[in-house]
Amino acid sequence: MIDNKFRNCIYLSIELAAKGYRLSVDNGVLTSSDDVAVQAIIDSFDPVPPSQLEATDRVNEAAGLVRAKYATDIPFQSESYKAKLADCKAFQDSGTEATISNYMYVNARATRQGVTGAVAAKQITDVAAQWDFLLFNIEDLRDAALEAIQAETDWTLCSSIADEAILTLEGI
Repeated sequence: MIDNKFRNCIYLSIELAAKGYRLSVDNGVLTSSDDVAVQAIIDSFDPVPPSQLEATDRVNEAAGLVRAKYATDIPFQSESYKAKLADCKAFQDSGTEATISNYMYVNARATRQGVTGAVAAKQITDVAAQWDFLLFNIEDLRDAALEAIQAETDWTLCSSIADEAILTLEGI
């Protein structure tokens, strides 16, 4: 008689199939294609690594979807943001209202909005900081979930950790 300590473990079924065996329930009794070989596989099987891998993949996919929700994949858009931020930081580090024309992004915003260069630069850097914080939150949640999954020794809990992380990520 087969003793399957991993009931409802899809990873065991995959492992058995990969080795050419099957395990099924017939009238409430476990049956297999080769009881001795299947029992040996069950006895040596560790479901934690495949459970961790599947949970990790799900969390990574969810984090990627959240990042994609906010990503701008337009040619040169990232470069524009970087140039604008560099211009603001340069103005904040050494620019003055008298030299604002040397800082095209700061000057353009200040002129359009009728504000000082300091105000325009702060507006731009504040927006950049908000984006950085959003990205940090996504990565921090992802990292924490992956660490918890890797530390988990009960294969049945890996999926729950992923589910909780995914729900949190989807709320961003």
